[in-house]
Amino acid sequence: MAKVFALFIARREDGVPIYSKNLAPDRVNPDLISSLLTALRELVKEISLGGEAGLRLIEAHGFSILIEPGNLVFGALLTDKEDPLLRDCLKITVRTFEERFKEPLERGEPNTEVYKAFDAICERILSVIALSSYHVPKLGGWAEGDIRISEELWAVMRHIDGRSTVAELAERAGLSLEEAIERVKRLAERGVVEVDVCEPIEAVARAYEDILNQLTGTLTELLGKAVVVRLIESTLRAWGEPWMAHEGEGKLTARELERLAWLYTPKEVANMMNDLLSTLASKAREVLGELATDLNLTARRTLLAKYRPVLEKFEALEGEGNAS
Repeated sequence: MAKVFALFIARREDGVPIYSKNLAPDRVNPDLISSLLTALRELVKEISLGGEAGLRLIEAHGFSILIEPGNLVFGALLTDKEDPLLRDCLKITVRTFEERFKEPLERGEPNTEVYKAFDAICERILSVIALSSYHVPKLGGWAEGDIRISEELWAVMRHIDGRSTVAELAERAGLSLEEAIERVKRLAERGVVEVDVCEPIEAVARAYEDILNQLTGTLTELLGKAVVVRLIESTLRAWGEPWMAHEGEGKLTARELERLAWLYTPKEVANMMNDLLSTLASKAREVLGELATDLNLTARRTLLAKYRPVLEKFEALEGEGNAS
């Protein structure tokens, strides 16, 4: 996989940089960052970032600069080469930045210190680029022509079946997790392996979506649709996370799973969804009393009975470790 050295965020209207993060100060001189920001600012004046013909890649100083426009800003990622995974990462970064700072961006806030609060979010997003033990490598990347695979890489590659996680591959190949991660990364860099970062998160989120909808279905039988709709809306407001939406008629749907995958591990997603189950039970307890507690316990038992293999596979249960 490609290496990330720096991230820039600039205002779309004039190219003025408002946020930057140098992830490799030993590799990227601060003066280079400054000159690149200046160059990007001038480029914005000369070219359009919109549409399919907009500028998306610049090769300069031995680096690749991926460019992604949003509605209010554009992002630029300094890497050693273009990579589809990094492109997706940059899209998520731009979208998250605009959502986090919508008001100051719209009013043209000149104080860039306001945007320093993005540091923690930025680090989370970019850290997921590092291959983790719960990811599932698949053969069939972008490589063309004859590819020579060394014996040490073949030791891992021969076990890749499109279903096994890196942790499972490590066990089958008799390698440490760190060795397996490093070899899968090298296979990805050669273009013979690709990794869907959303897959583990989607599997976990969909499992909880199913159990939550079973629970709301039971509540609807007991309380009626109108009461449960109000109960769900109250629960989502109290929960305060954007990852589950009420589609009406008492049905919940996991949403924005791509962005969720860049921000959280499967275990963290499971913890959030457990909080949602607890919040729903707490709201229902106001109407049903201790029966709501029993329904919550039943929902959790059903979750484990139906989805334990999936949750264990992607390290979403307590006691399961993961490496990044």
